[in-house]
Amino acid sequence: MSNKKKECDPDKIINPITNRCVKKDGKIGKTLLAKKNPKTKIECDPDKIINPITNRCVKKDGKIGKTLLAKNMKEQTKPPKTANKEVIKKTNKHRFKLDIKIPIDHSLNKEQVKKYINACDLEVRPIIKKIFNNTVHISFEEFIKNLNKNIKDLLNATNKSKKIYFYINKFLKEKSNYWVYKYVKNYIKYNKPEYNIYIIDNFDKSNNGDYIVFVDDCIYSGNQLSTELCGIKNKALIQLNFYILSPYISKSGKSYIEERMDKNKYFNKSNSKLIFSAYSNDIPLIDDYLTESDFTILYKYIEYFMMEEPIEGKYLIYFDHKLADNISTITPIYSGYVMNKHNIVELVEDDYYEEEFDELSDKDKATRFKIIPVINNCNDKINYDFLRPVCPYTPYKKTFNKNIAKVNNKVIKYRSADNKPKQSAVKLSL
Repeated sequence: MSNKKKECDPDKIINPITNRCVKKDGKIGKTLLAKKNPKTKIECDPDKIINPITNRCVKKDGKIGKTLLAKNMKEQTKPPKTANKEVIKKTNKHRFKLDIKIPIDHSLNKEQVKKYINACDLEVRPIIKKIFNNTVHISFEEFIKNLNKNIKDLLNATNKSKKIYFYINKFLKEKSNYWVYKYVKNYIKYNKPEYNIYIIDNFDKSNNGDYIVFVDDCIYSGNQLSTELCGIKNKALIQLNFYILSPYISKSGKSYIEERMDKNKYFNKSNSKLIFSAYSNDIPLIDDYLTESDFTILYKYIEYFMMEEPIEGKYLIYFDHKLADNISTITPIYSGYVMNKHNIVELVEDDYYEEEFDELSDKDKATRFKIIPVINNCNDKINYDFLRPVCPYTPYKKTFNKNIAKVNNKVIKYRSADNKPKQSAVKLSL
């Protein structure tokens, strides 16, 4: 056999396997050229893509081709390694900044509630049992879930203008409505960055059709919000939409606000509208569960602690982030003050108490009254002031971090997936 090297025409290349000349632009020729000179770029038909491992053309709609196309797409969207932090920040969607402190678990402790009821006098036990069986505790998760529904309703209502004006006092930051506003603002910024958000305290720059939003966590009697609404002077008679964003509102509270606004001259003359968020939840009223005789017995035990506030018209609801004052709910009972003869303070002549409850020192209250805490994580903080209850710990107060620092670490971690409340609105069954 001759060892003479075979020569091919300029447009061909030798195939070392068969020792034959093949066309350079043919399938085998392209592969041989690529192996001989790795930098030589192989051109594939429009329906094919180069496989860098075998250096062969494969169909784009084949298994290997699809994998290669997907990989190429991923590489194209990835920021370059040399990109500075500013560029990377612009290419990624910003994270949802919660920007609020999260409350800890303040659900009712069933065993403590039983202990509390057993410590009450016999005649009042069935009444206290009714109260706890119909009390609704709203966990933080449930609160946020319902709040999100109402935010979406607001976004739908303002979809055309994409402008939302929050009527809120930005200097009163230790209030629950400002805490809720911060969450709402950041939710909108994250999910709808094209929306414009403003805080206002007057209507000097308002236009017809603007949405003026009033935020609250829960509306009880409606007196506080209706007073604020009626105090607003819309002297320019601009047609405005007063939007009430609250995930919880009583039926009576809603009716009371509507009645007062119907009598407001500025509201009527400007043809303004009052809009309540579509997904607000009703809250349980104590009057729906107690009889007239129940109230008579209860007054005997709780009248001193209510400080001239009536028991009727109170609401059986509280949150992880707040227990309302005794104007809205039966704060003394939720604070663990036992309804028995030991805790009864007798009236002296002329129907007055020798010393009013709010005149006693905290030390005197702790010594004088039998108290059995019924709310989880409130053992170390007794409510001695029913107008400003400290437990449940309110996350929008400056004292929040200091208060929860004393709570067991295991409790702080209760927000984990295993320990999240499984019921939406938690009621006891005693």
